[in-house]
Amino acid sequence: MSPFSLTRRSRKRTIPYTVEGLALELSPDHNLPKLQQDYPSYDRFLPFLARSLPAQGRCLVDIGANVGDTALALAAHTRNRIVSVEADPVFFSLLQANIARLPPSIRERIVPVQALVGSGGLKGSLVREGATGRLREDIPAAADGGFASLDAVLDAHCAGFDPVLIKVDTDGCDHDVLRSGERCLKAAKPVLFFENDIQSAESHRGFVELYGFLQDLGYRHFVLFDNFGFPMLETGDVGLVLALNQYTVRLRELRQHRTIYYFDTLAFAEDSAADVRASVEAFLADRMRAADTPR
Repeated sequence: MSPFSLTRRSRKRTIPYTVEGLALELSPDHNLPKLQQDYPSYDRFLPFLARSLPAQGRCLVDIGANVGDTALALAAHTRNRIVSVEADPVFFSLLQANIARLPPSIRERIVPVQALVGSGGLKGSLVREGATGRLREDIPAAADGGFASLDAVLDAHCAGFDPVLIKVDTDGCDHDVLRSGERCLKAAKPVLFFENDIQSAESHRGFVELYGFLQDLGYRHFVLFDNFGFPMLETGDVGLVLALNQYTVRLRELRQHRTIYYFDTLAFAEDSAADVRASVEAFLADRMRAADTPR
């Protein structure tokens, strides 16, 4: 039995929203509309990245897909196959419904997958808190969580399509998700975009180990984004990344001001460096144009 489980709650209402020109339904307490209103760069970068990467015979993988907002944003700007993975049954139901209402030319490229992705080694329960799922180590697991490794998910749903981008957003568990995909990461070197969100001492250790793991696999370049969606810096110095991790941990422990709560990491190998840097420059140029446009 897995030490990780999923609690279930029902939802009855949804709210309409539009992502990159495509309509979808959100859970009523979803915070995406407010975040994108308050922070115009929030969750806007990935279409720029995907457009810069190869499409023919390649797939995009979205782990922690929630209701499909990232999948739709990617689908609106690329021709890639998209594997969209969500564990929570309520969010997964909304994900399926949002895909089903898309035009056939887009709908046929998105593959919804319900799975908990990871090594199976994390302890606790995955509970739904508002618009997201979160691991609660203080709540004992009640049932088999049905973990699938990232390698297994890719084997099952990316056959014939090498992953060119893997996005992970699992609220503190991203390190475990990526560590469960060693074979794929070593062979294909997809670009990785993951949330560096430290929820506990265990996840802090997990992220420290993750960066060493990625370096060993050939990931030597890292672009860091603040939690408002804006790029801060590019570095090849893992020590700098770990120092910023420690900074966010100390602020969390102090329970005082929080300059940034976490950061997102864009990790890539040398073969993808030119494409990734082009996407960052295009995104920055777009943000500048948006800032100059009267509202």
